[in-house]
Amino acid sequence: TVDLSGDNVPFWTQGSYYGIGMTTFEPTMGITSSDNLYMSSYGNGPAGSTAIVQCTGLIGMTDLSDYSCVNVYDPISPVPNSNDPYVYVDKWTDRIMKFDMHALAGMTVEWSDNDGTSWSPPTFATSYSVQDHQTIGSSPYPALAHPTTWVFCVNGNWAAPLCSTSFDGGLTWSPEVPGAPLDCNSGGLSAHIEGAENGNFYRGNVGCNGSGYSIYRSTDGGFTWTEHPLPTEASGTADTWNFEEAQVTIDDSNNVHAMWMGSDNMPYYSYSRDDGESWSEAMMLA
Repeated sequence: TVDLSGDNVPFWTQGSYYGIGMTTFEPTMGITSSDNLYMSSYGNGPAGSTAIVQCTGLIGMTDLSDYSCVNVYDPISPVPNSNDPYVYVDKWTDRIMKFDMHALAGMTVEWSDNDGTSWSPPTFATSYSVQDHQTIGSSPYPALAHPTTWVFCVNGNWAAPLCSTSFDGGLTWSPEVPGAPLDCNSGGLSAHIEGAENGNFYRGNVGCNGSGYSIYRSTDGGFTWTEHPLPTEASGTADTWNFEEAQVTIDDSNNVHAMWMGSDNMPYYSYSRDDGESWSEAMMLA
């Protein structure tokens, strides 16, 4: 039932924009439990590498002098800058993962377990020749050599996203596998992947054979995926190139929340309390 009372009353947000002196391209960001924010910055690291910018003092900031942003990626041999860098913070372990996607030469991965003070040597995560639109997530899915399992998916110009898994914190990666049922033909583009406390992974995508939007779920660390269509009958789906993705997130109770753009170009929301098997009636948010 639509309930816009009490804590659900919508309100206009107000924000301020502050420059940090560095430009970037398709930035990603994450926050550690120490309240430090990290974001990727294209070409602003040592020797023109990808910078990992650490911003401190943001939580509770009341004045510009309360925060600072500096690059903390400074290894002995920095990985060359990539065309599409990505940073992700594991919310279960605080590990900061830095992905550099060299579109025709695979993807390199580095990580830091001490808020960027030091970084691991790079490891190669992919071998396929074409890749773009990567997305990375983690969850406490059972892993032998690390507390969390990592999965990333890319658009490999295939009938579905291509996904790879690491069970040892990023040191080694599995061969890439289809990120959707084999007969799905959902297209290679994928919204951001999210990991749940119960070990499931979720991501949004066009429905099988181009029908509506769906949330795709993996219960085995990204090796196989099942489709869970969203209730788009009333909303329809947006007919523009950049609204083909349904966004998804999971709360601490493993409830799944999804949002997508309808045919009226308005945002719609639905939730699932059974791992995506069934969904609430869609609600338009705007």
